Amino acid sequence: MKVIMKYIIVAVVLMLYLMHFTFLVGEPFEFINPFEYFAQVELVKLESYIFLMLYTAIPIISYFIGRTQITKRTLIMMITLGIILLIISRMSIVLLIALGIIVSKAIEKIIKSHAQMLYAIISMLLITTLIFVIVMPSLILNGAEETFLDVNAFQSYIGTYNESNFIHITKLNLQLFVQHIGLYSVLLCFIVVPSMLLGKVNLKQFKLPLAMIFLTIGVAIKLLIFIVNHNWTQSLIIINGSLFIGLGIAFLIDNGKRLKVQDIVITTLYIAVCEVILVITFTGYIGMFPAESLNILFSKSVVITSIMSVIYVILMVLINNKYNKFKKI
Repeated sequence: MKVIMKYIIVAVVLMLYLMHFTFLVGEPFEFINPFEYFAQVELVKLESYIFLMLYTAIPIISYFIGRTQITKRTLIMMITLGIILLIISRMSIVLLIALGIIVSKAIEKIIKSHAQMLYAIISMLLITTLIFVIVMPSLILNGAEETFLDVNAFQSYIGTYNESNFIHITKLNLQLFVQHIGLYSVLLCFIVVPSMLLGKVNLKQFKLPLAMIFLTIGVAIKLLIFIVNHNWTQSLIIINGSLFIGLGIAFLIDNGKRLKVQDIVITTLYIAVCEVILVITFTGYIGMFPAESLNILFSKSVVITSIMSVIYVILMVLINNKYNKFKKI
C-alpha cells in the first residue's frame, strides 16, 4: 500500500508538470498578455494555471532528485533525451534537470563533507538573488509598461505550427529557445539548482512550518501578476511564486527517503513519451493551434494527463513488484 501511495503522489506531481507543459506548448504564451488575450469566461482556468500549475512541479521534482546519486549513464541518457525533446518542443524539464544535476554536483564537490547547512545557505542566496536582483528590478523598471502584441510574429508562429511541417516547426522551436535563453537560465540557476540543494538538507521538524511560510510567500508573490502587463515581468513573477509554492509542497510530502535511480530512469522516459504525445496533440499536428479556447485546452489536458498518470502508477507498481521478486530469487 505504501508503494502504491508513493507512486500516486509522484503521478500527481507529474500531472501538474504535464498540465504546465500542455499550456506552454498549446498556447502562444510568448507573445501575449494573458489577461487581455483570454476571454472573461476563461480567466478562472487561467488563474488555476498561474497559481497551481505553471512551473510549480519543477522545484518539487528538482528537490527530490537533488538527494539521489545519479549515475553517469543515467545523466548521459537525460542529456540526450533532453536535447531531442528541446528540438521537438523547445522546452523540457529533462534537460533542465540534467544540467541542474551537473551544477549541484560541482557545488557538492566544492563543499565536500562540510556542514549540510551550506547547501541551505547557497540555496537561500540564489533564491534571494532571484527576488532582489532579477524580479524586483524588473517589477520596478517594467511595472508600468505593457507588452504589445507583435501581430506579424504572432501570425507567423501560429501559421508554422498549423502547417504541421516538422522541419519548419523544428526551426521555429530552436529560434524560440534562443530567444528565451534568459528565461531558461533563470529556471536552471534560480529554480532547479536551489531546489536540488535544499533537497540535500535534512530539515526534520522544520518541514511543516517552512511549508506554510513558503506557500504563503509563493501565493503573495503570484498576486503581483495582477498589477503588471509586461510579459517578461509576468513570467518572472510566476516563476518566483512557483518556486516557493513548489518547495512548500515538497516539504509537505517529503518523507526523508531517497528516490531509486531505477525510478528516475523510468520516470524520465515516461516524461519524454508524454511530452511527445502532448506536442503532437496540442501543436497543430492533430487539429488546430491554438485550441479553440483555454477551457477546451484545460479539459482535454486534464483527461489526457489523468490517463497518463494512471498508466504511470500501474506501470511503476508492476515494475516494482517484478524487481522485488527478482531480488528474492
